[in-house]
Amino acid sequence: MRLRQILFCVSGILFFSFLLNFFWESAHGFSLYTDHIIASDKYVGMMVYMSFMDALTVLGVYLFCAVAGKDILWLRKNNPKLFIFFFALGIIVGALAEFWAVYVTHEWHYNSRMPVVFGIGLSPLLQLGVTGLLAVRLTARLIKNG
Repeated sequence: MRLRQILFCVSGILFFSFLLNFFWESAHGFSLYTDHIIASDKYVGMMVYMSFMDALTVLGVYLFCAVAGKDILWLRKNNPKLFIFFFALGIIVGALAEFWAVYVTHEWHYNSRMPVVFGIGLSPLLQLGVTGLLAVRLTARLIKNG
């Protein structure tokens, strides 16, 4: 029974995280970056790939919090400290990934519409924290209701 709950939890986080990140990436990608104006078939493929990587990252942050909280199903408990830790860790991981992609590997560049905080785009800075927290909360609600 516990294994089933864990698999349901992991699947829910991956599913919701993928969907939320796909919408987030699609909403800001073409309007806030200089090099995201490409053919639609390539753009959608890029969004799917990036959203999948974001979903895996959110799952990794969740599992890190599970180790820290000593409970793989910590989302079932209403522990504000773990949710805050999860959100903050998502922001930190997002900031590090964005810094690396923009300033070290030069994978993409911001256009003039991207608001920045300490040189990092505001949208990607918030993305993993917000979408991750929503994915965890939605998964927790599904577990609670079923």
